[in-house]
Amino acid sequence: MRDAVTRPARQKESRSLRLYARLPELYPPAFLQRHRAEMRQSFADLEDAAASKAALLLLIGEDLTTASFRTFSRHRLAAT
Repeated sequence: MRDAVTRPARQKESRSLRLYARLPELYPPAFLQRHRAEMRQSFADLEDAAASKAALLLLIGEDLTTASFRTFSRHRLAAT
């Protein structure tokens, strides 16, 4: 059994990061395959630098809404 000294440090994921990890499912699967890890790391970095959780979540919500609208619009235009 490993003791606390030899056990690798594990950073606890925040509730915000766990929630954010579920939201990108709105993106196309091919995009997620290429960018999921990068998106999670970017979110974690933003979370560390954010003045407040509320400001961070508003920023992320705005980004997801904009990206979803763009994706929907592209698919809609391609279908016509």
